[in-house]
Amino acid sequence: EATKFYQEYVEKFPAAEHRDSALMSLVMLNVAVNQRDLAYKFVQDMIGAETAKAIDDRSTKLHSFALFWGGRIHFERGELLEAEELWRRVASEYYSTFYGAVGHYVLEKLLNYRIALQPSRAQPFNEQRVFAVFNSESLDRISSIKRLLVLGLKSQASCEVSELDMKDQPSRKLAVALLLNAGGSWLKSIQTYSQIPRSHRHSFPLGTEKILFPRAYIDKIEKYAKKLRTDADYIYAIIRQESVFNPLALSPAGARGLMQLMPGTARYEGRSLRRTYVKGSLRKKVIRQSRSKRKLHEADTNIILGVHHVSRLMNRYNSPIFVLTSYNASPNATKRWREKIKTRDIMTFIERIPYRETRSYVKLVLRNYFYYKRWYTGPEEKMPYLDILAPGRLATKEFTGQSKKM
Repeated sequence: EATKFYQEYVEKFPAAEHRDSALMSLVMLNVAVNQRDLAYKFVQDMIGAETAKAIDDRSTKLHSFALFWGGRIHFERGELLEAEELWRRVASEYYSTFYGAVGHYVLEKLLNYRIALQPSRAQPFNEQRVFAVFNSESLDRISSIKRLLVLGLKSQASCEVSELDMKDQPSRKLAVALLLNAGGSWLKSIQTYSQIPRSHRHSFPLGTEKILFPRAYIDKIEKYAKKLRTDADYIYAIIRQESVFNPLALSPAGARGLMQLMPGTARYEGRSLRRTYVKGSLRKKVIRQSRSKRKLHEADTNIILGVHHVSRLMNRYNSPIFVLTSYNASPNATKRWREKIKTRDIMTFIERIPYRETRSYVKLVLRNYFYYKRWYTGPEEKMPYLDILAPGRLATKEFTGQSKKM
């Protein structure tokens, strides 16, 4: 009956806003009841329909989903060559997305060797070539921007960048995104780069996708993550999604600072700070500041409390997935979903999270985690927080998802 409902919805409203979600639900419904042949039929239809479109007209969300799950179904059937083909496609065509990241990672586990990040055929970075798309007047402004950046005058540099005319040209948008990134305007940089069609990104210099995954406060994050044996790249991934490293960020719900801590959460973490984590006068200061909404915008305090919060959730759940659902929704919601979503497959669990915002949040943080590892620590770095997403024999047992005593 549910399959019939989703099919009728898609047929009745082919251009509806939630059509893609309905199609994805149709696949996951049949995966959940072990009707994988029917699930694969829908996946094939999606892949065929999207492949027939021009590259920039394809639905990134729907096509990447279909390619990844098509590979999963082939893998479960023992059709490894077919699984490899679809996972190669999603890794190549949809890099910097959740399914592109997970597809890339499980493909490497299947083949047992590392694959270069996409787009791998791009030219080496050449600064002169990047900025050659501007006229002489704009080049003078760019020179001024660079001088301001050297002097550490980032806000003034960002103001100057806003005066550059991009003329809706992909090459100019790349140059502006690079300047915004250098000036610490990471959200604007990401937004500018994300406007560039995927068909153009293949021609960009190597490493430009790194714009999408900035890092800041590195010394503090590395220091406190190490103290609590928490993966620093996981912290970067969370902060990137919560605030894009903006210490002044304030959500409509009242979440504050880099890690978007709710005041109640911050007070709780302040009261429970481990003495081996933060000592002496600093500990007293952080406890005091945890009670002040205004002080939660101080980067050091927010990082100390936020990393402690993530570590405490990891000790509780022993699962990077349930940490994220609790962080974004609540522990009560996580408890309810674990009871109602009857599956041992964590990818299926993620796809069936009822809150759209939380489902998207989990996917994006895990995507961030993959790219922070690859862009900043190299291909040999282990990714234990992604291993649990791999199917069957490709997965490891490091994270069981079983709760631990606090």
